[in-house]
Amino acid sequence: MSDRTLFRNKCQNLDAKQRFLGDKAYIGEEFITTPYKKPRKAEFSEIQKQENKEISSRRIGVEHLICRVKTFRVASNRFPLAAHGDNGSMWIS
Repeated sequence: MSDRTLFRNKCQNLDAKQRFLGDKAYIGEEFITTPYKKPRKAEFSEIQKQENKEISSRRIGVEHLICRVKTFRVASNRFPLAAHGDNGSMWIS
């Protein structure tokens, strides 16, 4: 399940006054402030560039934390490795 679907399923449990920051996947969601998406064959205005920069600077800490969680999760999973000179598999956990 995507995080956008999860948010949509759970947003009725949140305070109606609460607001969130999201990436471009959340464009159009009522409670989420998202960066501007660049229009086709057009450029951002200076105001749009500045607002995108401000949103990004507020979100970067959370994005780094998500990256750490995903990295830890990958490192904690078991995955097969081929043994040198052997057709069998070794497991690292």
